[in-house]
Amino acid sequence: MGFQLVDNSFNLTLILLWYNSLYLQKDYTIIKKILFFFLLLQNMLYSKEHIIPTLTVAMPDLTSIEKHAITIEGGEDIIYVFVDPFCKYSKAFIKKITNKNNSFGNGYTYKIFLLKLKKFESLNTIKYILNSKNKLEELKKIMIEDKQIVNITPNNKSIDSGIEEVLKVSKHLDIYKRPYLFVVPTDWKDNEEDWGEDWDDEEDESEEIK
Repeated sequence: MGFQLVDNSFNLTLILLWYNSLYLQKDYTIIKKILFFFLLLQNMLYSKEHIIPTLTVAMPDLTSIEKHAITIEGGEDIIYVFVDPFCKYSKAFIKKITNKNNSFGNGYTYKIFLLKLKKFESLNTIKYILNSKNKLEELKKIMIEDKQIVNITPNNKSIDSGIEEVLKVSKHLDIYKRPYLFVVPTDWKDNEEDWGEDWDDEEDESEEIK
């Protein structure tokens, strides 16, 4: 399990993202800098066993698989997030960012990648979501409303290829937990730090993600 701050519901990442969202209508640059400083600090403290890529390393990989992401449009700053639809912490994260009555995370555009944890049999559900006409709505039904998928989704070469591409990137970037976030501010090249991040999360028992 990852570092937990408050009863498996919020960790430092979410509290700071929420705090930052209160100021998005104004030019509170210092707030964003504080946010990213604490994201970096948490990574240094709680991710010692894993390689944490800088955005210089991560961005080419992340942009190369954007076409396979489920997007929630928002502000100019982007959060790339890897989730498993069966992971309870991934579910809690998706519920927070899709809640229209909650100001949490407002002002960010989310790029959501579906990535199976080894401990879960979620591959068919991932294929089902990616094969849906409205991927975001199906994602919410499954991860928030606990919709159950009974039928096996037929093989689709394009979807299978996309899943493999996301998996390849996840191995290169050492994405070992879900949800796993990369927070990418619009001015990240001017403040080139590591903003890879994890939330309250679930981790594979081995480094091999299948």
